[in-house]
Amino acid sequence: MTVRTGLAIAVVCAGSHVASARAQGRSLPEDPCDVLTPAQMSTASGLDVTSATRVESIAEIVRARNGERPSGAGTICRYDTSSPFGSIEVEIRADRRAEAYASLRAAAFAKGPASAVALDGIGADAWLVGGASLHVLVHDADYFTVTTQNYRPESRDVLVRI
Repeated sequence: MTVRTGLAIAVVCAGSHVASARAQGRSLPEDPCDVLTPAQMSTASGLDVTSATRVESIAEIVRARNGERPSGAGTICRYDTSSPFGSIEVEIRADRRAEAYASLRAAAFAKGPASAVALDGIGADAWLVGGASLHVLVHDADYFTVTTQNYRPESRDVLVRI
């Protein structure tokens, strides 16, 4: 059975955002909150999503505080839920090359057999780390990560549905 991500389907339905992303050779928009509305995330995840906010990653905040770059809009969309999972985050990194994805993947799998699990049938490649963070390679120039804030035994199922 082939599993498809709601995120990839939402990108196809995103209209003008997809057109501008395709012009840049990408299928994912620059703003991670343009991928799914809170209502779409609620439908995809099966959770009550109360809001969505674009935020910076911890690494982005540290670089800004160290003066390495100005503070920016962020690469993460945080979807707040009223569930035990806490928030769901969709991250679309600036460097989305297959090489960057492969480097992250290799580092995760190098930590040991229990640290990361490959998942078949999702995107061009996908793997789950820590049970609560799903990394998906869409194609050569695009990948994203979907994470539940709090690990729950059902985190994998929720992430795969999204």
